[in-house]
Amino acid sequence: MVSASGQRVLVFNGEIYNFTELHAELEQQGRAPAWRGHSDTETMLAAFEAWGVEQTLKRARGMFALALWDRQNRTLTLARDRLGEKPLYYGWQMQGQQPAFLFGSELKALREHPSFAGEVDRSSVCLLLRHNCVPGLAPGSEGRPRPGCNDRWIVGRTSSAHRAPGSAPGPRQRTRPPPGRQ
Repeated sequence: MVSASGQRVLVFNGEIYNFTELHAELEQQGRAPAWRGHSDTETMLAAFEAWGVEQTLKRARGMFALALWDRQNRTLTLARDRLGEKPLYYGWQMQGQQPAFLFGSELKALREHPSFAGEVDRSSVCLLLRHNCVPGLAPGSEGRPRPGCNDRWIVGRTSSAHRAPGSAPGPRQRTRPPPGRQ
């Protein structure tokens, strides 16, 4: 869904339990757009426009995974609910000579990409079983879509991904460029 201003595009899977309260708060502050419907997705987009990403994620209560593209700043924000109920898979996959950044809240979305390898990072299996998620990027994980853990990632113009300020890194957290860009 595209925001009322056209600056942001949101892909959203889940449910925001308090979206009616957020909707009402936007109305009270005079920061609501001309509503096109009554969905939590539209409310989240309006909240991102009014309060920014950090404040909106702090206020939102629910189970969700989302991707927010900012057309003006050319940044992609990936986020999920604070309890990790909805998975968020992401990673770099080579597409010929170019790396492609894949993401989705279900593996079947990633499987649609022609270069998706679907390899299991065996070093992460024990982390998954222990923590019910894979906290951060484990060594050797480049090119393998991974379950996300701990809030928010930003992919910018440089084809690199980094954890947003305020997001808690998991153990063994690393920030790495995509394959072939070392």
